[in-house]
Amino acid sequence: MKQLLLLGIALALVCAVQAYPTLAGPTGLATLPTAAVAPTGQLGLAADFYNTDPDSTIPLRLVYGVGPNFELGALYAIQSNENAWSVNAKYKLPVAVGPAAVAIGALYFDSSDLDEKGEQIYAVGTMTLAEASAAMPGLSGSLGLNWTRDDISGFSEDATRVFAGLDAAFANKLSVAAEFQTKSDKVEGDALWSVVARYPFTEVLTGQVGMTNAFGPIPLFGTGDQNIFAGVSYAFGMGGSDESEY
Repeated sequence: MKQLLLLGIALALVCAVQAYPTLAGPTGLATLPTAAVAPTGQLGLAADFYNTDPDSTIPLRLVYGVGPNFELGALYAIQSNENAWSVNAKYKLPVAVGPAAVAIGALYFDSSDLDEKGEQIYAVGTMTLAEASAAMPGLSGSLGLNWTRDDISGFSEDATRVFAGLDAAFANKLSVAAEFQTKSDKVEGDALWSVVARYPFTEVLTGQVGMTNAFGPIPLFGTGDQNIFAGVSYAFGMGGSDESEY
């Protein structure tokens, strides 16, 4: 399948996760979370232009590191005909599970213009797959499970899906990531996939560009369309735009 081929190509380039808000809100990859959390005291603000058809989307996000293992976030997505908002929280367990850091999280989303709302609960583990060296990037991977309920005009469906991501951080500070989420016929037309590249211009300013088939003001569901997005994130407070630890 085309999506799996694109994902396979991207896996050779994938990146180490920064404390960067996803298009859906929590810190992580393009749209899917990892076990990393925002550093304590850091406030991250992010804005992207998301080329959704037939209307573009501008998701504005903030995420704050409340403590060593806990972050809170919010999102407001702007479209010409419909707007949406969401709130999210993620907690990283203080003790690793084997070689992996594990986090649990939840988000609530609402789009009154579409008469759509719902929530998602997830658990995700992230672990180092290969240490960085002068010749090779550092590699890490994430594996998670989420439950999502989507209510449109009073008609509700829910789905449980598995998701995964791989990421790599290069010596020149460029990072590239790929993610995949299994399909549920009850809530979406296709399995979700994305690729994203990020580069820190300064200690506090990071830019990203990528492609995803995730759709909607809150991109939690896969479609048959591929959309390009680009944006920046600015970090205030302790830690700058440094990577959050697993």
